[in-house]
Amino acid sequence: MRPPSKWLLLLLAVGLPLVPGWSGGVGVLPALAQAMPNQVQQAEADRLLQQGIEQYQVSQFREALQSWEQALAIYREIGDSPEERLRQRAGEAQTLNNIGEANQSLGNYPTALEYYQQSLVISREIGDSPEERLRQRESEAQTLNNIGVVNRLLGNYPTALEYHQQSLVIAREIGEAFGASEALRTTEAKTLNNIGVVNRDLGNYSVALDYYEQSLVITREIGNSPEERLRQRATEAETLNGIGGVNFLLRNYPAALDYYEQSLVITREIGDRAGEAKTLNNIGAVNEDLGNYPAALDYYEQSLVITREIGDRAGEAKPLNNIGAVNEDLGNYPVALDYYEQSLVIRQEIGDRAGEASVLNNIGVVNRLLGNYPVALDYYEQSLVLRREIGDRASEANTLHSIGFVNTSLGNYPAALDYYGQSLAINREMGNRAGEAGTLTDIGEVNRLLGEYPVALDYYEQSLAINQEMGDRAGEASTLNCIGLVNEHLGNYPVALDYHEQSLAIKREMGDRAGEADTLNNIGIVNRALGNYPVALDYYAQSLVIKREMGDRAGEARTLNNIGVVNRLLGNYPVALDYYEQSLVITREMGDRAGEANTLNNIGAVNRALGNYPAALDDYEQSLMITQAIGNRATEAVTLDNIGNVNASLGKYPTALDYYEQSLVTTREIGDREGEAETLDNIGSFYQTQGQLELAIIFFKDAVNTIETIRTDNRTLDQELQDSYTETVVDTYRTVTDLLLAGGRILEAQQVLELLKVEELREFTRASYAGGTLTYDPAEQPVIESHGSLLALGTALAQCDPNCPQTLYDQQIALEQQYDQTVATFEQTVRQGRATDRVFYDPTSLSSDALDLVNAQPGTVLIYPVVLEDRLWLLWTATGGVVGSVEVPVTQAELSRAALQFRELLEHQNAQAYDEFRAVSQQLYGWLIAPLESELEKNTIRHLIFAQDRTTRYLPMAALHDGSQYLLENYTVSTVLSAALTDTQGRLGHADTASALGLGLTRAIPGFSPLPNVAEELRAMIRSADNTDGGIYPGQIFLDEAFTFEALSQNVRQANILHIATHAEFVPSTQGESYILSGTGQRLALADIGALDTQFRNLHLVVLSACQTALGGATLDGTEIAGLSSYFLGRNKAKTVMATLWKVDDAGTSLLMQRFYTLLATGELTTAEALRQAQLSLLLGETTLDDRLTNLGVSRGFALVEPEAASVGLAHPYFWAPFILIGNPL
Repeated sequence: MRPPSKWLLLLLAVGLPLVPGWSGGVGVLPALAQAMPNQVQQAEADRLLQQGIEQYQVSQFREALQSWEQALAIYREIGDSPEERLRQRAGEAQTLNNIGEANQSLGNYPTALEYYQQSLVISREIGDSPEERLRQRESEAQTLNNIGVVNRLLGNYPTALEYHQQSLVIAREIGEAFGASEALRTTEAKTLNNIGVVNRDLGNYSVALDYYEQSLVITREIGNSPEERLRQRATEAETLNGIGGVNFLLRNYPAALDYYEQSLVITREIGDRAGEAKTLNNIGAVNEDLGNYPAALDYYEQSLVITREIGDRAGEAKPLNNIGAVNEDLGNYPVALDYYEQSLVIRQEIGDRAGEASVLNNIGVVNRLLGNYPVALDYYEQSLVLRREIGDRASEANTLHSIGFVNTSLGNYPAALDYYGQSLAINREMGNRAGEAGTLTDIGEVNRLLGEYPVALDYYEQSLAINQEMGDRAGEASTLNCIGLVNEHLGNYPVALDYHEQSLAIKREMGDRAGEADTLNNIGIVNRALGNYPVALDYYAQSLVIKREMGDRAGEARTLNNIGVVNRLLGNYPVALDYYEQSLVITREMGDRAGEANTLNNIGAVNRALGNYPAALDDYEQSLMITQAIGNRATEAVTLDNIGNVNASLGKYPTALDYYEQSLVTTREIGDREGEAETLDNIGSFYQTQGQLELAIIFFKDAVNTIETIRTDNRTLDQELQDSYTETVVDTYRTVTDLLLAGGRILEAQQVLELLKVEELREFTRASYAGGTLTYDPAEQPVIESHGSLLALGTALAQCDPNCPQTLYDQQIALEQQYDQTVATFEQTVRQGRATDRVFYDPTSLSSDALDLVNAQPGTVLIYPVVLEDRLWLLWTATGGVVGSVEVPVTQAELSRAALQFRELLEHQNAQAYDEFRAVSQQLYGWLIAPLESELEKNTIRHLIFAQDRTTRYLPMAALHDGSQYLLENYTVSTVLSAALTDTQGRLGHADTASALGLGLTRAIPGFSPLPNVAEELRAMIRSADNTDGGIYPGQIFLDEAFTFEALSQNVRQANILHIATHAEFVPSTQGESYILSGTGQRLALADIGALDTQFRNLHLVVLSACQTALGGATLDGTEIAGLSSYFLGRNKAKTVMATLWKVDDAGTSLLMQRFYTLLATGELTTAEALRQAQLSLLLGETTLDDRLTNLGVSRGFALVEPEAASVGLAHPYFWAPFILIGNPL
């Protein structure tokens, strides 16, 4: 899990340079020349004022406050004459300002504002002469600035800007009226600095830099005398520090260091020890962020020495805090806690409540890293109370964020989202863009862990946009990494790598060694998932080098773990154990309980793989003890699942099932749907191993239904992400299908297959279709309900065990007995023979879509080849709802090799190749058709419809040979993408009742050969305005330059037949590269064609008479075979598509198309039968169609204008077999 945004922690730990409300922080009352009455009281007030200043400068804030309050009381008592009263009021105003400053330092922001407001009233009231008014206007500007600073600390950024702008206006007005004195120019410079600070906190970095630069110009211009120049050099150093701070936040580390170094030179030249210490701190922060920990520690130590020498207690607390932060980064958690505790003591001694809250937060961070989550929460809660008391909204948001992160680690995802939501609301109210981006990222992280991938990506994208707007390169890189993780989780590894590579480039540009190492680790993880183990090890090795160079012990441990994982996957178990042991030593030395638990889990996995089950159990149980102690529910669920697996391997089946159940309860409680599905899958596998196949099916169904909820949510994602995720879970669907078929539960198997078929079409068309769920039959429903009740009680018991009321334990015993009885009853039903139970074989249970399909034409069978790794199932459904299945002993690899050889041999037309082709074709026939022959004959089947699977999609089924005849010679053959997506309503009638639209390309286009026969093909088919003597169907023809996207979109609505004769290519998973080539050479993108879907509603038939329109790739995985045709198919779109499986001879295509349309135009044949007869005419070498039409008893339906072309030399299946029908065969 990614830690909270690094900048949030550093702002708390480092304390970037802030410009104080005014020079010196507190003001000294200017002396008046004339003598005064009440001299003793006046002297005492002045002494107390000065005493308070000295106390303030050494961080004795409470003591300073006490001195100033005494001075204030005296100033208010004295002053009889106008001159004395003026002096008294001026002293009162200045003291009120100083009291405000002390309260500000103590974190009492509302009180500070109250005193500043009192000071402001006095400053505006006093001053009669121009000189007096000038002085009081300057005092007014100072106070306005101070009020602005407190509002910034409270997170009231718009209010802060308003007060700073008022101060700036006064300084400039006075300068214009009386001349720009050094004091006024100083006022202007400091106010510009403060406006820069507010914009910096808002994430408006470019605006902040502009104000700092304006301030820098002024500070370098003013200062004539040595004394003046000294003062202005101090202001210049502060401004340089401010510019460095913005560059630090932008992760422009070289620029940040350059400005800090300039500031350091000045502070040392003028002897500003406090400023020097602050700048050394800032240089340390840059080195810490760069991973240069030794250098960072050196700078922090130098800063610490100075603050102690000058007695600056507040300043001392900062480097102590920062030294703690470096040790935290290095994994030296006890040392980090020691430095934080020292810092905390000082903060509490001096009354710095804001600083105290920050250190409490940091102590919480270390305890979180140690896995001491309850302790971490306690410190965060203490910090939260303080921050709310002082009204520090920005810091409150940070602490809420930290509490959310602990809840994420604990698996309390709803609580985490609640805290993140509170933090996000505050950041948005304040306009804190950087805080908003960080919180959006972590909300995305929780949703990723919950399996809500679209939601996660949405939050990540919002965060990325903000980071890019702000120019926050570090935040951008972090978010890119997160987007990569989601893609990795979805199985979209190329995209994941791309995001990680983008992140890596940024990290390297910035010189962020720690970030670089983390990203190298992520790239290693993706390569591991891809099976690129050597590459993964190389990236891990690069990461490990950096981690060790930096001294990052925690990062080193994680990387050693990852190297161990790869070696385990490679079977290098001793090597894997060695790396895990190294990691374990580090996590134990650091006290990292969570890391220790993860490593123990991994060691357990190796021992399990080696068959050392007792050792594996010991490792897992140690891990479980830790995860339960620290409250990490997510890891606890995984460990429980692992313990279940080991017990199953040991034959301790009841124990295994108990652990699976505990894991299932946990995953459901925390909302981890993916973990829930995996555990359900394991329970299903458990029952499968036990031979309790019917029970196994119930839990596999439950797993599928859980996965379907994730897939349904995923439909807002890019299609590539949906496809990748489906590939990661498809084995569960195939396993339950296999079990259902083995148990003769054919109709339910068909339901599972339909879920996959619909998903495949969704992949092809990038369209949205409603999802589905698997239902439980009446015998299964009691089992699933009883199991659910038992799990619900388990959840209740988990909240109070071992101190639950006895009634709950009694209820558990009763429910366990009830569940066992329910299972026994269910198994008895199975033993009695489900074949006699119409619940399982009732034809009405068949999906209405499949039933419509097979009943639309008598003598039809719908065949589902189900290709599994070790065997083939043939599931069939015939007219009348008759169903059946056959298991065929052929592996997926054997089937794939035969299909590839079949396709390769088809391209050769010599005698030897043909003999080899016939042999392979017979082998495929033996696997795919022969097992069904008796059923086909018994049910008088004449029409075959295939819902193809995997490799079978590449086979032109009509060309399968039984040794005597092709399948084509005995049956009509067609395919469907899915029964649910096939419209069986209506068919084409006589030629006079249908209209056609023809689009074609004849000429050569760069990169594409000419298709000279296309013109003849279209003219033979369509009677158009310029082709009145020929053609079969009335309609329009657009050739070459006339064939454009507009020609398609503007004319397709009126057509019943769309015939496109051109080149086309379908590139699976790369929608933008798939196209149909127009007559102008323009590639018509699928997205544009898909946008016309509602205009296809009148189409019955689409013919893609092009090269390879249905075959998009050479990988032979089968998922892309529907190709371009699927973009035309669907409800309220075209009913049927004719496409081609390979590049087709132009002349042969032209002739087959003419004969197909001739037969179809009679109105007597179905589309499938018309294609079959046209193919037979080529197979048999018939010169014309006359004899075939006579034998069929149908008339041509139109007069021939020219003699029909002969089919000599086109008998080889290469010429007629690639044409396939997809969709409605009628």
